[in-house]
Amino acid sequence: MLRGELLAKVLFATELVAAFIGTVAYFSWRRRRETSTVTTTCTSIVVAAHLGVTVAGSYRFGLFGQAWTVTQWGYALFYAVIILLQAGSLWEPRKA
Repeated sequence: MLRGELLAKVLFATELVAAFIGTVAYFSWRRRRETSTVTTTCTSIVVAAHLGVTVAGSYRFGLFGQAWTVTQWGYALFYAVIILLQAGSLWEPRKA
């Protein structure tokens, strides 16, 4: 069973793999030179924020403590902004 420091290392490795996959997907999308939509913009923001939190977030200051609580609030605020962006796009006029 994973606990303590070993669990933190496994979670950090998983986060790094997810950040790598997101970064590769972002550059693959940019390489195709497709036009940006709200969905791709929000996805790019999610990947950038995830990478930032992984590199400079709670893993550097201890996963199981006050840093994790701050990270959770940051994620909650971040996803609220993404929800507002997506909801705001619903009121854009549709192109026929």
